[in-house]
Amino acid sequence: NPLRPGASLLPYRDTERPIIGKPHIYSDGKVIVGAFDPQSHIDKHSSYETPVLAPAALAWRLYDSHNHAVTGLEWALRGSQWYPPGDISRVFAPGAKNPGFNCFAFHRVCIPNWVYWLAGGMTERLPLGSLHGRYRLTVYAWDWAGNTSARDYSFKVPLAGPQTPAPSGRPVARFDYP
Repeated sequence: NPLRPGASLLPYRDTERPIIGKPHIYSDGKVIVGAFDPQSHIDKHSSYETPVLAPAALAWRLYDSHNHAVTGLEWALRGSQWYPPGDISRVFAPGAKNPGFNCFAFHRVCIPNWVYWLAGGMTERLPLGSLHGRYRLTVYAWDWAGNTSARDYSFKVPLAGPQTPAPSGRPVARFDYP
């Protein structure tokens, strides 16, 4: 299988690192983040626009103002694991959108919107109730070719601005599986 981890699709190579959006921290400790893996090979001669891919894995770690880890590495998504259909809403956050097979079959442009629960989905929420001061949330992303990215996001507890709980409900998506 040329798509398995470590396999080859020569002459095509994946050289692009995953892209991580700005995390959004909610007052209840939940965190969402957008992330995707751009494709290295884009066919500019096709009538079809090459979509982005989902990352293979997402994780996070919280650090205090002295750069000491407050949490261990928390895995929000591991593409090497099978998640039961009931866990879809624990991985994908509201706002996630998968165009689905029919879009790819009948339309030129089918760009998914990959929005994930970083904290509070498959992992514990940020322990905001026990924190005070400045912190750094580091988000990590991997793709299947082993390319990695990290994004640091600094914030202060208590959180500034209106305190809103995280959105609830299932992702707005047309997933092709149950």
